[in-house]
Amino acid sequence: MKKNDYYSLDILKIIAALIVVSMHTEPLYYCKKEPVLELYDVLARCAVPIFFMLTGFFLSDKQHVEYGSQKLGMSIGIKSDDVDRQIKKIIRLYILWTAIYFPVTFIHGRRDGMPFTRFVLGFIKQLLFVGENYNSWHLWFLLVEVYALIILRILIRRLNNRVIITGIALTLWMFGNMFTDLCFRIDLLPPLLKTVMLFLRILFTDNGRLFTAFLYIWVGANLKDIILVFDKFLNKSVVMGIGIIGGFIRLIGNDIELIAAFGTLILSCSILILALFTNKYMPGKGYPIYLYLRKISMIVYFIHMYVWMIWYIILYQEKTYGIISFIATATTSFAIAFIKVSIDYNIKSKN
Repeated sequence: MKKNDYYSLDILKIIAALIVVSMHTEPLYYCKKEPVLELYDVLARCAVPIFFMLTGFFLSDKQHVEYGSQKLGMSIGIKSDDVDRQIKKIIRLYILWTAIYFPVTFIHGRRDGMPFTRFVLGFIKQLLFVGENYNSWHLWFLLVEVYALIILRILIRRLNNRVIITGIALTLWMFGNMFTDLCFRIDLLPPLLKTVMLFLRILFTDNGRLFTAFLYIWVGANLKDIILVFDKFLNKSVVMGIGIIGGFIRLIGNDIELIAAFGTLILSCSILILALFTNKYMPGKGYPIYLYLRKISMIVYFIHMYVWMIWYIILYQEKTYGIISFIATATTSFAIAFIKVSIDYNIKSKN
């Protein structure tokens, strides 16, 4: 199946992009119902892992017919040249959008009276190790993906052993989540460990994202074979059941990052597998709408923080959250993205 034939994944991408918008604008900001908030948090946490898994999924060049055919694809199936191209693409996007959001970062830093030297050093640290600056929190995804893809490139060239790479991915993922947990609990740590963690937070980062993304990409790259190996046991009901278990694990383990992340991993895989299962039932295959959605999801992801900022500055002169902010940001971002994609396709068709 060709990359462009995964129509259900185009729908999944746009849903995940809108979830990212909701995580920043907080449509449930005024909701007081704890079960609703907890359910939303469980589902929303899957958006970014799904994006990482999709990166790995499309990097894999395995070929097979349909799920249920009992035909496994080729071996590991990730070419280092493809990884190189993806790394270059993501770096370009990261530099571009960091530059686009830099005026906001600069104005915010100077408005708060931050000394220029401290601002520059802080910006460099954020640029290289965190991927976040004021109102550009979502760009961390790009930075983390670059690091994960670099790790992937090194491992497939040096090892090309699925079992060993899986072990390394799990180790990095566990370390990253435990590091994040220690950062959250830093005041409860023994003095020596607390000092070390404070040093790492100041010098590098205050979370383990740089280490966790690789596992998601690796799982995505091997998802086709995972489905085929367990083909006799997998159907929509089973996958939904596994996803519910993952959501429950996320819910009960919310206070321990490693357990919560394990639940998110299971739920994210389940959602992606369900999307793949439903692909053959998608209506209007080959329609341009899927090509539009593919581009729109990326544009919405990148521009929504600017759209939201302009919205709340013009109307409220301060950050505002809630369902109105979400709807305004999402619809405006979607409309801008649709116009941009339409113009691009019209120019392309004329040429």
